[in-house]
Amino acid sequence: AADEVWAALDRLSSRQREVLVLCELEDLSAGEASELIGVPVGTVKSRLRAARLSFRGAVDAQRRSAAAVEVL
Repeated sequence: AADEVWAALDRLSSRQREVLVLCELEDLSAGEASELIGVPVGTVKSRLRAARLSFRGAVDAQRRSAAAVEVL
């Protein structure tokens, strides 16, 4: 499972990964992350939304791939 997380994080852009780590792993608010990285709070929120969608998609794709290998 940890390998899936790291692989999914690697597939994100550096900007998406940055806000996902700050908001989800470091538990910062969008406002706190905004101040830390020097971008408007709206930018943090839009990057975070995109990061969550991309991350979820990457994990789902890995799980489908692993399930397909198990069937073979």
